[in-house]
Amino acid sequence: MNTITSHTGRTLPVLCLLLTFSATTQATCITTNSGSPENTITGCKAFSSNTSGASNTVNGYLAMQHNTTGGWNSAVGNLTMQYNTTGSRNTATGGEALLNNTTGNNNTATGFLALGNSKTGENNTATGTQSLYTNTTGYENTATGMQAMFANTTGYHNTATGVLALYSNTTGTFNTAVGFNALKNNTGPTATYTKGGTSNT
Repeated sequence: MNTITSHTGRTLPVLCLLLTFSATTQATCITTNSGSPENTITGCKAFSSNTSGASNTVNGYLAMQHNTTGGWNSAVGNLTMQYNTTGSRNTATGGEALLNNTTGNNNTATGFLALGNSKTGENNTATGTQSLYTNTTGYENTATGMQAMFANTTGYHNTATGVLALYSNTTGTFNTAVGFNALKNNTGPTATYTKGGTSNT
C-alpha cells in the first residue's frame, strides 16, 4: 500500500511518498526550494538548510542538507555533501562523496566516500571508492582508483593513478604514482613511480 504524507521542514515544503514493501519502508521526497528558483532538489531532507545558494542540483537522502549559500554544486547520492555550507562548484557522485566538505570549492568526487572527510580542500579530483578519503585541507590532488591517496590529509599537488596508489601519503607533495600499489607507503615529497612499488620516504 502506498501512503502519501505531507511534511513541512524548517525552510522547505516537502512532499514525501512512502512506499512499503514487506518489512522495508522506503521514502522518496520531492522538495521545492524557496531560497532560489534555480535549484533542483530530490530526496528526503535534502538541501533543507539552504538560504540563498543557487544553481545547485541535489539528488539523494540528506544530500547537501546543511548547505546555506553554496552554489553551482551537483550532489547525487545519499548523504553526498551533507555538511557543505558555502562550498561552491563541487561535483559529488556516489554515496557520502564529499560528505564532510564545508567550504571547499571546485572539487570532483566520484565513488562511495570519495573525498569523504575533506573539509576545506580545493581543486581536488577523486575517482574511486574512498579515494582521497582522509583529505582535510589538501588541494590540487588527483587520485584515481579505489583508496588511491586514502590517507592524505594536507598533501598537495599529488597525482595517484591505480588501486592503493599513494595510499599512505599524508602530507607529502608533488608525488606522481602510477600503477597498482604505486608508492603505497610513501610519506615523502617529490617522488615519481610509474610501474607500481610500495615505498619512498
